[in-house]
Amino acid sequence: MAVIKLPLDQALPWYNFSIVLSGTRYGIEVRYNTRDARWRLSLYDAGGAAILLGLPMLTGRSITDQYRTYPVPPGVLAVIDTTGNDTPATLGSFLTTHALVYAEPGT
Repeated sequence: MAVIKLPLDQALPWYNFSIVLSGTRYGIEVRYNTRDARWRLSLYDAGGAAILLGLPMLTGRSITDQYRTYPVPPGVLAVIDTTGNDTPATLGSFLTTHALVYAEPGT
């Protein structure tokens, strides 16, 4: 059981990468939406088929918990404020004050 910090870079408003979470490969797309000043996450299966699209990335809350009937990773996928202030992630805050993490089940 582990907590994994997902690879994001503070300089980019859009990320697309593949990662293994709890033994299953997923595609993750993270985009900053300038209209609502919020990061959004889309999740894809290993073949590139969409599982969930445009989920808001709220600090301190699981992104996928309410979607357990879909084939989402079984652990907790969340944004954390590394300063402990629970402020929302901004366009340039990843790798400085915020991180996208995945906690394996039972962690």
